[in-house]
Amino acid sequence: MERCVRPLTCPICHDGLTRKGNRLACPQGHSFDLAREGYVNLLPTNRRLPPTVGDSAEMLQARRRFLDGGHYAPLAARLPQVMQEWATTLNRAAPLTLLDCGCGEGYYGEWVRGALAGSGVCSFGMDVAKTAVKMAARRYPHTQFVAADVNGRLPFADQSIDLLLDIFAPRHAAEFGRVVSGALLAVIPRQAHLHSLRQALGLLNIEVDKAEKVVEGLRSYFQLAHTETLTFPLALTPSQLVDLIGMTPNGRHLSRTQIEAMAGSAPETEASFQILVLRHMKRDA
Repeated sequence: MERCVRPLTCPICHDGLTRKGNRLACPQGHSFDLAREGYVNLLPTNRRLPPTVGDSAEMLQARRRFLDGGHYAPLAARLPQVMQEWATTLNRAAPLTLLDCGCGEGYYGEWVRGALAGSGVCSFGMDVAKTAVKMAARRYPHTQFVAADVNGRLPFADQSIDLLLDIFAPRHAAEFGRVVSGALLAVIPRQAHLHSLRQALGLLNIEVDKAEKVVEGLRSYFQLAHTETLTFPLALTPSQLVDLIGMTPNGRHLSRTQIEAMAGSAPETEASFQILVLRHMKRDA
């Protein structure tokens, strides 16, 4: 699908990339191999990222098991509905371009891509962890996955992304403002999210007024257009709780043995999320 390569840009010179066999190349001669799984690595080769950047393989595997169990399916099902509502306001004649930024193993982006596929969609997933995009590319062949760092320049052309997903992921306001032409959908945990677990097990806290701070951090480029909350109960087995704890940043601070010991005494809890839709504010040239 050539059209799903065109928004990509070279991380070295920022020229557009085109597919040539099993690699992507720019007019300046820089080229990047497509991995056997189908993803492309556009991380800068001159900058070594610390091992704590991006999710570890253990966190990703725990997340895949947990999400495959359908425990966050109410959220996954709501996101396409919200995105479809906003996609109709964009009035695009060409197929929509979707980017799941900080895609992890690809779960949420695939729900949205599938919902938009009937009207045509060019789908990308991007994550700084190569293990993440490798896992995602193996399972979701209709999306082009890219290894890239949200804290640097995104490897996409100006105003080339109609819809951007940011699900529990870092944000780069200036770069989001540069590449997005339509809307940004962000999901963040509310303070009520897993509250009983956090209290009982001493897990990491959620920042106060997090939604307001996200909106404020993006306000130079985006205007809040819609917000809603989604809350639902979670009754999990000890092994499911182990995966839930292990797939979050708590997994970096606790050993699996510690997590298993904690999960055995964990109470029932609830998931609680804030969904934000922010419309890009167009500026005169």
